[in-house]
Amino acid sequence: MNITGWVLTKFDSGDEMNPLIPLVASMSIDWHGTIVPDTPDGWALVWVSCDSVHLQMIRQDPDMIWCGNEWDVVPPEVLTTYGAKLDPTVNYGNMGQVISKLGEWESRFLE
Repeated sequence: MNITGWVLTKFDSGDEMNPLIPLVASMSIDWHGTIVPDTPDGWALVWVSCDSVHLQMIRQDPDMIWCGNEWDVVPPEVLTTYGAKLDPTVNYGNMGQVISKLGEWESRFLE
């Protein structure tokens, strides 16, 4: 059974010839990146499909934060990472609200 959801992940170091790849890519069946982080050691949201074994590995890795689906509570790290793109007057209660707002800035969040 596949489990799908959002992961806040760090990226590999990459080089000039190869784009940055999210670390969670190695633990997922499928993934869709949004945009690479602003800094080499930064975080970014990535949608993944994985199995339960890989989900447990994701949850134990300090370079990945499982955020879940649109109904899950927003981890504080997501608000910190994307604070400049979010409305400071809104209390984001679930991931769906965050993804919807980020989709106004970058359509890849909605794909």
